[in-house]
Amino acid sequence: MIKKLSTSTLFALFLIILLSPSCSKEQQKIDKKSQQLSHTELTELYKKTGWISDNTYRTGIYIITNEEFNSNSKDTIKEKIAIEAEKHLHRELNPSFNRNISARIKILMANNGKIIYAGESSMQSHVYIYEIEKNNLKKEFDDIKNMK
Repeated sequence: MIKKLSTSTLFALFLIILLSPSCSKEQQKIDKKSQQLSHTELTELYKKTGWISDNTYRTGIYIITNEEFNSNSKDTIKEKIAIEAEKHLHRELNPSFNRNISARIKILMANNGKIIYAGESSMQSHVYIYEIEKNNLKKEFDDIKNMK
């Protein structure tokens, strides 16, 4: 006897099928921009968070201490930055938890997010930026915000 699948089960299956090709490739790439950041340059980076353009959103600036940088693998650092970026996007897009919103954010990050190594700060730490770039990104943000 075949039972009817619920909408949430079908949605979960759709997400698994959609995300399975991206599991085999590296989740986040790290682009390098500069090497040494002064205190002023670091301050300027912080001012440039949020909407950079209609197609680019910077979730935040992430500072990793030298100790943390040296004691963790690149994958661990990338994972920590991605988790923090996801938390930031959840707060930005909808303060209430919703599985559909969470899934849309993860898909958006997996397909369009990137970690940029901005350089080493004069404060003995490493600076990373998480950005999402996509055509019509503002519209997608609005769509996610309006999900119920």
